Amino acid sequence: MKSYILITNLNDGSVRKYATLTAACRMLELPYHSLKGKKLPVVWKNYRIERIRLNFERDYLTSAIVIIGVAYFITITLIGKL
Repeated sequence: MKSYILITNLNDGSVRKYATLTAACRMLELPYHSLKGKKLPVVWKNYRIERIRLNFERDYLTSAIVIIGVAYFITITLIGKL
């Protein structure tokens, strides 16, 4: 079963989804090594971080959002290196 990371900004209520905790930490400048050992869900510096289990066979829309998010992250990373 796949999963994704759901991060809610507690200041403005915005929600972001990431394929991995590593990607989320890079994009939001969070300390990966401090967070990877914590049991999720956790609140860290005005962010609520939780892992959502995903059944790809049942939840096609969320699956597509996660895949598009990963593609967006890869594109932004590659453009930044040009």
